[in-house]
Amino acid sequence: MVKPPSSPGLRVLLVDDHDDTRQMYAQYLRGQGFEVVEARNGAEAIELVPAIHPALVVLDVGMPVLDGWKVTDRLRRNPTTKRMAIIILTAHVISGEAERARKLGATSYLTKPCLPEDLAYEIQRVLGLDRPAPALRRRPARGRARPRSPQRRRK
Repeated sequence: MVKPPSSPGLRVLLVDDHDDTRQMYAQYLRGQGFEVVEARNGAEAIELVPAIHPALVVLDVGMPVLDGWKVTDRLRRNPTTKRMAIIILTAHVISGEAERARKLGATSYLTKPCLPEDLAYEIQRVLGLDRPAPALRRRPARGRARPRSPQRRRK
């Protein structure tokens, strides 16, 4: 059994079966002021939700025991959690997966690789937090050229 934290706060339940990935996101989110509770699979997540009352759940899809799709479905069918914010964060980039997430009731869908600051930004957006921290404001997408400063332009 996973022990929930005792202190109240803006709680995020982060569910991913890969320890390194989960710990990387958790460490970054804690540094941004979120209280993060970690679960290694969907069964742990279902057990934790009523105990910790998270503001939001971040779910991987491909997990043992109970996958992210089943967790999303169970949370949406439960009257006490049906309106809880859910972000699907997955390496599954198969056509139609984002649509599947939407139909199941996920609030948002992000694909890995996903920078920790992009996840934090999405959490803030989904929760309707007023202003993201300056470090979390959107940067140009990968692959897009950033404007060069005037002194560094090539002629």
